[in-house]
Amino acid sequence: MSHVVIRTVRPYPNEEAFLQEEGWTLSRKSIVLLDQPEHPEGTVVRFEVKLESGQRLMRAEGSVIRFRAGDGEFPSQLELKFRRFDAATKALIESAEALAALTEDDYEVIDDIEALSDVEASAPIHTEPIEASDPAPDSAPGVALSSAPGGLDNPAAGNTQPLATEPLGSFESDASPYTQAVSTEATRAATAEQELDAAVADATREARSS
Repeated sequence: MSHVVIRTVRPYPNEEAFLQEEGWTLSRKSIVLLDQPEHPEGTVVRFEVKLESGQRLMRAEGSVIRFRAGDGEFPSQLELKFRRFDAATKALIESAEALAALTEDDYEVIDDIEALSDVEASAPIHTEPIEASDPAPDSAPGVALSSAPGGLDNPAAGNTQPLATEPLGSFESDASPYTQAVSTEATRAATAEQELDAAVADATREARSS
């Protein structure tokens, strides 16, 4: 099968500069050769790309997919579908894809920021003074006010009755059962102690008189 041979030199000092400027021409399936003449679709092309320093970037073989003529602003583009390529070309393709992924992430962040700016510009925030509301009525002691209209309980809450709150008596008050119990025990202890003292005194007197 006849084929076309293309040897091209790109005006960059190193691989990094080439990828920055022309990395978009590379993918796993195809490549775009810039500044090349037109060839019929399906033509087999064996090509080699070098830098101006003489470094060889890639050597591969492909078939013509399409051709775009150049103009005063853009160079001509000869797009080839890869048929085979060497290890150096494979590594260059992977580097181009990695760089494209990073660049795409940067564009997404920029798009998000621009979209947010558009929203802020098209929908400014309006501030309005808040009118003073009527003060809430005081509730009676031990009664909780319902927030539902008409003073009804909230049906969603199971129609529960409000809990009544009552003040608890002090443990030290006179009416406290705890205080009464302590006082009774203290009285009993004092009475028993007095009875014991009296019994000891009687026994002492009897011993002295005898």
